[in-house]
Amino acid sequence: MEKAGCIEFTREFSESFLKTVVAFSNGEGGTIFIGIDDTGDIVGVDNADEAACRCVSLIADRIRPDVVLTTDVETIEKGGKTVLKIEVREGIRKPYFLREKGLCPEGVYVRETSFSVPLTDDGLHQMFQHLKAAAFESHISFIQDLSFTELRKVLESRGIPWDGPTRETFGIENRGRYTQLGHLLSDQYDQSIRMAVFEDDTRTSVRDRTILSGSIITQMYGAMDFLMKHNRISSKITGLERVDHYAFPVDALREALVNAVVHRDYASDASTLISIFPDRVEFTSPGGLNTPFTLPELESGVSSLRNRNLATLFHRLELVEAIGTGMPRLFRAYRNVDLKPRIEVSTSLFKVILPTTEKSSEESALGKLLESNEHITRSDLQEALGLTKFSAVQRINDLVAEGRIIKEGNGPSTRYRVLH
Repeated sequence: MEKAGCIEFTREFSESFLKTVVAFSNGEGGTIFIGIDDTGDIVGVDNADEAACRCVSLIADRIRPDVVLTTDVETIEKGGKTVLKIEVREGIRKPYFLREKGLCPEGVYVRETSFSVPLTDDGLHQMFQHLKAAAFESHISFIQDLSFTELRKVLESRGIPWDGPTRETFGIENRGRYTQLGHLLSDQYDQSIRMAVFEDDTRTSVRDRTILSGSIITQMYGAMDFLMKHNRISSKITGLERVDHYAFPVDALREALVNAVVHRDYASDASTLISIFPDRVEFTSPGGLNTPFTLPELESGVSSLRNRNLATLFHRLELVEAIGTGMPRLFRAYRNVDLKPRIEVSTSLFKVILPTTEKSSEESALGKLLESNEHITRSDLQEALGLTKFSAVQRINDLVAEGRIIKEGNGPSTRYRVLH
């Protein structure tokens, strides 16, 4: 008999079992056997009834929030000996912690493989964010006097009736009361998408701006209109046909916008920010990763829904395509472009950066320099692009980070091998 992730064997009774009760409550539950060692040998527990009462008392006194109703302690007979069995179900009031340690990493335990370990600072923060945001759209809204002009119009255009069963099915209502999702979709929703067009990176000169409020459906349509208004277009005549080319791929703009609307943390009162620069568009939405995926996993389409009901509704309304396809579609829009989209994540923000597909004179000069040389120096780059020494150093560092060149040597003899 071996120790498994959801089963804990303990040879002797000690208060350390409380850490495992906390860990199972913070996870998916599990079972603790006291009186069986790691090898599966049954050694039993002396004064088992007294030990069982002691377990119940310790669980009630030392763990917060209370897990008494989700924990069962009993004595069982195994191999002619009495063993304690503690059945722990997954808690609904996470995070659980040891009272004497408090709600801090040292007091909050989780399971890692077959062990109960204290949570890290980042892990505790992510647990709070995940629990807060995951349930937010299902909470009952404090505001119940709501109207749904835009939502009803979109539903009717899809042949979906505006009635009680529809509202309950989509999570807009719960037993006749509007949820936070209902508030998000209502005309009265007051958190905004803020958009601005900047002349340069200093952000001091603003060419245009808008603040969108009301239903998030109205906001999404308005944001896409604003993006297209400032999406530069060039045309090329091929034969008898004119081919239009946008500075920013329309599919990529749409997917980045949908991601910012559908996956943001609506428990935060911060606005979604969309900043348009000459060379890029930045989508910054509140809420880090809902689940700690790696960036390559996100780019490949791995998805964890923070707002599951909202995503399901948008899919039914054909405002989004299949769930999990957005990021791959966004990156595919740049498959024939040198510069690729970037994703930046912190514990509280998620940012998607879309570069322009237009080739600036600087990019053209850079392309020629890299194509015609096996090695370059910083001074080569500075002269070819007309940069200051400081800007040339920054550009060199960017090219190294992008994997386009590799540094060779040090000091005055430093040069960079071009990766063709």
